[in-house]
Amino acid sequence: MARANIVACATGHHFYLLNDGNAVNFVHGAAVGPFIYLVQGEILAALSLLTSGRLAEPGLHQVAHRVRESIARAWLRTFDKE
Repeated sequence: MARANIVACATGHHFYLLNDGNAVNFVHGAAVGPFIYLVQGEILAALSLLTSGRLAEPGLHQVAHRVRESIARAWLRTFDKE
């Protein structure tokens, strides 16, 4: 079963970290593969943007292309040798 950790931010908001930060839909040991780190990297980048206060308007936003490229380069440096 997934273990939940509650994290409190300095702003007084809370968020839940499930399954020790791993994909919750694979909690029962399914093989995910390292590609999931690309998705998690973009999620973290989006959270950073969301909490930074740089979004002027409510609505649908995307992580910048240059940020996605940076995530992809880091992933390739780490996993391209497999």
